[in-house]
Order: sequence, then structure tokens, then C-alpha cells
Amino acid sequence: MTRVKISDSNIRHCRCPGCPVQVESDCANRILKEKKVDESAGNIGELYCATGKSTCNDLNKNETCICSSCLVWDENNLGSMYYCLRGSAEDNG
Repeated sequence: MTRVKISDSNIRHCRCPGCPVQVESDCANRILKEKKVDESAGNIGELYCATGKSTCNDLNKNETCICSSCLVWDENNLGSMYYCLRGSAEDNG
């Protein structure tokens, strides 16, 4: 199982905040604006491959995921996508 670390470097490289799946989410945008960190809930508005599924219910699963274009995804040799909807890389092996 792959475990992605929550680090300043990974957060800087993270593309989740601009991902079409969550870009129109009022919930995710509010969390990002407030910089609310609730890692146990996987709800930091970014780095879902490390933190797990989002607790936001207004993500658009019909949009195209951009995980495979992310440096964090590449550097950690991740193979899955839609971590915001499915859970962390560790959970999705």
C-alpha cells in the first residue's frame, strides 16, 4: 500500500484545489478559504491521496479527475484516481 505524506512539499504540488471535481464545491472552497484542517476527517480541501475521502457532499463526480497530472501522484507512483471520492492512496492500494 502506498502512503502519501502530508508535507509542505506535497501540499505545494497538490492540484486538488483546481480539480474540476471539486472546483465548484461550496464546501471545498469554504474549507480551502478557511484553511480548516481536520485530517482525521480527510477534509483539508486538498491532498486527498494522503488524507482520504472528502466530507463534502457537493463534489461533482461527473467531472474529469486530474490526479494523473499531479506531481504528488507521479512522485508517489500512485495508480488510482478520485481520492476525494474513494479515499486515500493507502486505502486504495
